[in-house]
Amino acid sequence: MLLQKRSVICAIFTVVCLAALVLCSFSASAALPQLGELAPDFNLKKADGSGNIRLSDLRGRPVLIMFWGPNCGYCKQMFPSMIANYPGWVKKYNVEILSIGYSPYPSLVNKVVDQYKLNFPVLLIDGPTEGRYGVRVVPAFYLVDADGYIRYTKIGSGESTVNLENRIKAIVK
Repeated sequence: MLLQKRSVICAIFTVVCLAALVLCSFSASAALPQLGELAPDFNLKKADGSGNIRLSDLRGRPVLIMFWGPNCGYCKQMFPSMIANYPGWVKKYNVEILSIGYSPYPSLVNKVVDQYKLNFPVLLIDGPTEGRYGVRVVPAFYLVDADGYIRYTKIGSGESTVNLENRIKAIVK
C-alpha cells in the first residue's frame, strides 16, 4: 500500500513538472524576437569597461548582433574571419557588429577578447537582454536593419561570414 502511494505521488509530481516545463517553454518561445519585429533594445556594458552601448543609439545603420560564449568552439572559429571583415564591412555597408559575450564571468569574456584580439565592440550579457532575445544556444546572430527591425536570425553553428555579408548587402541596398 505504501509503495502504491509513493508511485502515485511520483507520477503526479512527474506530470506537474512536465506540464510546467511545457508551459515555460511555450511562453518563452512566444516572446522571442521574430523577423520583421523591432529588435529588443538593450544597454550593455562594454567588456573593456569603457562605458555602455545602447542598441537604439545605433539607429540609422545596420547592426549585426552576435551572441557567443567563451567555451563555444564554433564561435572562436568564426572570429578570425569576422576580425578580417569588420573594417571593410564598416566602410562598405556602415554596419556595426556588436558581439555579446554570453557568460556570467567577465574575466572569461575578456580572456577570449585578448586571445583573439577582437576589433569590434564586445559587450557583456545581462539577464534582461538574455531573456528578451531568448539566448539558449550560441552562436546566435541577429541582423538588424537601419530602422531597428530584425531582418535575419541564425541560431547555432553553420553560419559563415560570406552568408552574413550577403545578408548585410541585402538590407543596405
